[in-house]
Amino acid sequence: MGRVALVRDVTDPTKLAHEQAQAQAQRHFESLLTCAPFGFAFLDRDLRFVRINEQLAEMNGISVSAHLGKTVAEIVPTLEAALLEVTARILANGQPVLNHEFTGETARAPGVTRTWNECWYPVRDEHGEITGFSTVVVDITERKQAELALQHTNACFELAVKASQVVLFQQDLELRYRWIRNAELGFDASAVVGKRDADLMERAEDAAQTEALKQEVIRSGVGKRQDILMHTQNTVHHFDLLVEPLRDAAGVITGVTCAAINITERKRAEAVQLETEQQYRALAEASAEISYRMSADWSTMLPLDGRGLLESSDSQIADWAWVDQYLPRDEHARVRQMVSDAIARKKLFEMEHRVLRADGSIGWTRSRAVPILDENENLVTWFGAASDITERKRIEEERRLLASIVENSRDFIGIADTRGNPVYGNRAAMELVGVKEQEELRGRKITDYFIAEQRQFVEEVVLPTVATDGRWAGELTMQHFVTGATIPVLYDLFRVDDLVTGQPVNFATITRDITERKRIELQLIEATAVAEKANRAKSDFLSNMSHELRTPLNSILGFAQLLQSGTPKPSPAQRQKLDYIIKGGWYLLELVSELLDLAQIESGKLTLAHEPFSLSQVMLDCQAMVEPLARERSITLTFPSAELPSYVCADCTRVKQVVINLLSNAIKYNKAHGAVTVEFALCPPDAIRVSVRDTGQGLTPEQLAQLFQPFNRLGREAGPEQGTGIGLVMSRHLVELMGGAIGAESTVGVGSVFWFELKRVL
Repeated sequence: MGRVALVRDVTDPTKLAHEQAQAQAQRHFESLLTCAPFGFAFLDRDLRFVRINEQLAEMNGISVSAHLGKTVAEIVPTLEAALLEVTARILANGQPVLNHEFTGETARAPGVTRTWNECWYPVRDEHGEITGFSTVVVDITERKQAELALQHTNACFELAVKASQVVLFQQDLELRYRWIRNAELGFDASAVVGKRDADLMERAEDAAQTEALKQEVIRSGVGKRQDILMHTQNTVHHFDLLVEPLRDAAGVITGVTCAAINITERKRAEAVQLETEQQYRALAEASAEISYRMSADWSTMLPLDGRGLLESSDSQIADWAWVDQYLPRDEHARVRQMVSDAIARKKLFEMEHRVLRADGSIGWTRSRAVPILDENENLVTWFGAASDITERKRIEEERRLLASIVENSRDFIGIADTRGNPVYGNRAAMELVGVKEQEELRGRKITDYFIAEQRQFVEEVVLPTVATDGRWAGELTMQHFVTGATIPVLYDLFRVDDLVTGQPVNFATITRDITERKRIELQLIEATAVAEKANRAKSDFLSNMSHELRTPLNSILGFAQLLQSGTPKPSPAQRQKLDYIIKGGWYLLELVSELLDLAQIESGKLTLAHEPFSLSQVMLDCQAMVEPLARERSITLTFPSAELPSYVCADCTRVKQVVINLLSNAIKYNKAHGAVTVEFALCPPDAIRVSVRDTGQGLTPEQLAQLFQPFNRLGREAGPEQGTGIGLVMSRHLVELMGGAIGAESTVGVGSVFWFELKRVL
């Protein structure tokens, strides 16, 4: 007989469901530990590692298995003291310790200090007793380093980057929050569960952005990272959001696991930095200064915009090559020494030095550079600006030279304010009045420097005149303060106005001691008086002698002419001797007449007529008088046309005398078969020039300089031509007395031109 057995599952369905839920939660938890960008660990009350994820194990530089069963003191000894304090607080009040920062070293990087943001929670058994601790660890070392680096590399503003909390949460396929840790922006974690982003965010577009990102992760199964925005109470918050798909044990996506880091401060800092950099660039572009950047040791210059002053460079200039490129050789040592001093002090580099300009010339620049240091006070780079001060240096040099000239001038140079109070005097000025110090010079009024008789004049006339007209110059008498000696001076006082306002700011004076000039003037006056007295005596003598000589000369010439024409006729030998007597007599009579005219001119007794007449008619008369002499010497004469308008206002007889003199000289000192040409030319505004041109041997510049000197025949005294050397002197006096001018030009080997000008009748 067979046996029938009935087998059935007696497992409690409720218990099974609970176990399955626990398993699923465990899987969720494992998934969270695996994908979370932070470290996680369980420790017992003795701080022995019970559980640790790979992220935290990697942070510590020791494998997961090596952690288990070991204490914190054995794994991370530098954290033991701080951790004991934290766990003691948890044991004391049963509350977690959130966002606690730990600093220390790990086996992963010995000697390197790292920083972690950690949250510590109590772990309880079924009776509520604390059996251990769980922790969430975020390595914030790089963030801390970035904060410090940012603070030290920006010299214009202080950039604060605060450590942001990591917000951990999970959402289901409908993107409803399952749980959240470290909720920010005032959210209550318990109130968030079951809600969606649209329920929590003020702006629909913010919720749409974040939900679209999470839906894409659910759809693709690939984690994504993105910056998102959240607006709360008119404030914009930035979050660095990491979204990973959440899978069950079968690998089916059941939602998303997210970690959000608040990067608002960092974004703000970046915006500020960007704005500052833009402002710096704009300022550099707008400024006339040359911005430059150097390496920490100054051996390398980064690309440079020379702004026309220096040659621009599109690439770095390394190995100190910038020194040869931009500095004159004699500036190398001085500049490099100043650079070395600035590097050693880690302080501002500042100096003025010469540079090689882009056009190859030498210029001047004022250069200033600021050192940029890292968090360890090490030099990182230098930022600087260079100004073109070439024009300023040129002006300074001119002022220095001018000051040297003024101070060492033999003239007395001084400056007074607009009230007439002295403020400066050069060395010569102080010696003039007997003071040794500028203070002593400034302690007096300007009128104190003159003799008493002139002080009121200076006070009432000179200073008001300069204030109004800008200048006064004249002779005054100054007085030496020590010796009391008087000094005649030429005093030139002028006003100095402000270049911008045009208002008077100073009076300046250039004073010259004219003691010696006064002495010479007195001697000259005395000598002139003696010379004039002697000249008058000479003129009187010549005038009297000329009259006394004319009577016997007329008798001699008369009796010689009678003998020449008398009966019986003189023999040939007698006629020859009579010719010598008559020729010599006429020459002597001409000489006496010229001397008489010269004496009359010098004594002021010669009277000239001023009436209009035709120069053309004068030329016809003169031509008739000199043609025999010209034919005798085979000289060709050419005169201007008689139709030319040539009326002048002068003394006709004296003009003939001048023309005859010039024509006679041109014929006598011409070459054989030469030519003499007379020309007229109008001279604006109201004169006419008469020129007598010859083809003689010409005169040297030295001979031209001696023309019109009495009794000077220019070395021709021994020549065949007779002359007294006063004809040209007479001609000059006569022309000038008639209001005209006379002169000559000559070229050796070509000939000479003698001319005179008279006022023409219009």
